[in-house]
Amino acid sequence: MRLIKIGRSNENDIVLENDSKVSRFHAELFHDNDGKTFITDLSSANGTFVNGKKIKGTHLLKNLDVIVIGKSDPIPWKDQFKEEVSKNKLKEKEMSKEMSKEKIKNVEEVPKKIASKGWIIAGFIFSLLGGYFGAAMGANYAFGKYDKKTKTLGYIMMLLSAIMIGLWRLKRTVN
Repeated sequence: MRLIKIGRSNENDIVLENDSKVSRFHAELFHDNDGKTFITDLSSANGTFVNGKKIKGTHLLKNLDVIVIGKSDPIPWKDQFKEEVSKNKLKEKEMSKEMSKEKIKNVEEVPKKIASKGWIIAGFIFSLLGGYFGAAMGANYAFGKYDKKTKTLGYIMMLLSAIMIGLWRLKRTVN
């Protein structure tokens, strides 16, 4: 396990000092015992980008992912964990072949995503307007790989959309 801090402050492991777009404590890289690497944006002012997309919270990195913070060049994140990767490869070879498939599946669980507050609010607005888009957003949150709270909000969005669509149709038939 290893944690690497990134930011403008000299207290970080990776210091990006001459970039005004980088927060003092901008992001953290975390490499776990299973060989997975995660990046967490620490609520920075200008964001952390993986493959050109701004991330919120924690994101599981894939081998070819490119991390950019501020106006800097891409962060060479894989170089930070070469020693740990070598140890993990040896560890995998030493693991018993008798390990059950269930245990392997449990090791590979990915953290659940959390939807942004702005998109949740937008989903509720679309739901209140009686639009199918609100129902679609609700379904995305309800059935996607999101945390429990986001899933619950997704179900509520779908229900609200169904009620509003029903009311709009009823209004049309009465007139």
